[in-house]
Amino acid sequence: MEPVISHGESQTMNRSSESNQDSFTAEQIRAMTPNDLRRFVDKTVCIKCGTNNEEVSGTVYTVDPVSTSFVISNFADNQGQNSNLTVIPGHSLRLVTVTGICNEEQKQLLTEAFGNFVNSNKTPISDLENRKAELLQWFAKNRIPAQLAGEHDELIQVTDALFIEPPYQPENCLSRNEIILGKVQSLVKSMPT
Repeated sequence: MEPVISHGESQTMNRSSESNQDSFTAEQIRAMTPNDLRRFVDKTVCIKCGTNNEEVSGTVYTVDPVSTSFVISNFADNQGQNSNLTVIPGHSLRLVTVTGICNEEQKQLLTEAFGNFVNSNKTPISDLENRKAELLQWFAKNRIPAQLAGEHDELIQVTDALFIEPPYQPENCLSRNEIILGKVQSLVKSMPT
């Protein structure tokens, strides 16, 4: 996993001395931006949580950027049958260790098992690119500092406090700051079409 970039500066992550695994404390997780938290998606992890350091292992399906709760998937077999999701509340996190990356077969199983809940609304890529460009122009017109972010410039970053994911609608805004979140969502809603 790449080092986490926060506010333009790189942070050093705790490396496990036994292997090449990345370990993150609860404090480090809570300090991450939504974009940083996205890096856990499709990674296999071992999470220590609760007062007894109970261990939960599986593949990260998603991470809630507000509560830092992790949603972990596990498959009882290799066909995606008997799969389940486990939610690890952010307040119970003690240590998150990234143990690997999903292969394409595991990603396909995740999509087949759980994709219907989140991906039922496919938007053509050309429409997404147009929406992204229009939104950036709308922010510039309203003097809101915004730029592209993410590994493939798929996110819109508003200052260091908020990210907007495709398809760039008000409900796709991610921020820990509820005041900024509300104001940017209102601005996105008010954008002329």
